[in-house]
Amino acid sequence: MIRSMNESTTKTRKLDGTVPLEQLPNLMRAMGYYPTEQEVQNMTDEVKFSVYADQGDPITTVKMDDFIRLFVNHRPVYGIGNNDIEEAFLALTGADGSTTIPREQLIRLLTTEGETFNTEELQEALGNLVGKMDPKLALPKDLVTSEEFASELLGFEEYEEGEDEDDTLENTGMGSGQETGMYSGMAHGVPEVIPEEAGY
Repeated sequence: MIRSMNESTTKTRKLDGTVPLEQLPNLMRAMGYYPTEQEVQNMTDEVKFSVYADQGDPITTVKMDDFIRLFVNHRPVYGIGNNDIEEAFLALTGADGSTTIPREQLIRLLTTEGETFNTEELQEALGNLVGKMDPKLALPKDLVTSEEFASELLGFEEYEEGEDEDDTLENTGMGSGQETGMYSGMAHGVPEVIPEEAGY
């Protein structure tokens, strides 16, 4: 809400408990769910036209109750784990079974395939993740492995089977319910992964 009302202002803000619809993706990302552009469009349309037939005007804001409903209904049941990163790298490298990809090829694929980044978006994302907007500085090695991508760029931390889970979760600021072997990272300000569905 504050972000939509100019974060840098010193004037008194009047908050009405809603946020602009265009801020919905940022809310989801703040909760650890990173929707694709298509998923963002689906959620936006779901809110925008939820009462369109009755009122004739599209909805332009999101209430807390609507946000919670969207978050619970649209986010993946399971969090993102190492195997997901490896599978993505395997898809990028082809059928040779390698989870290592040249940095330049990775950057080219990010800007030309699937839901692409333009140069400015890629630089902004890298800056937010590691504080370095230049891809060659954010990814200093010529060859990037899926493990390095997850730990060094995304800031995920993996803990081993048998490690004291309560201590690990306490250190990462998470509650109980996180499965072992999943990534849980706050190293670069990235929210922890969301564990299995629990209590909804």
